[in-house]
Amino acid sequence: MDAKNTLQAITAILKDCLDENKNACVVVVGYDYDSEMVKVYGLNIEEWEVSDLLQDAADTTGQFVEQLMASRTLN
Repeated sequence: MDAKNTLQAITAILKDCLDENKNACVVVVGYDYDSEMVKVYGLNIEEWEVSDLLQDAADTTGQFVEQLMASRTLN
């Protein structure tokens, strides 16, 4: 996904979090390479739920990457 589409997707989920009729939450993780500082921001999520959501996201991402790597052909 290119940067423009990624930004549009992020904007859409943020808007969903502001809509009281939708059941949506978001966690944003930022990393500053210069200061080596990680910042985590949550919207519509309890603090204790953040680690579970990040773990689920990491597991899902890992499975996706494994599938991509498994289907690669070596030249």
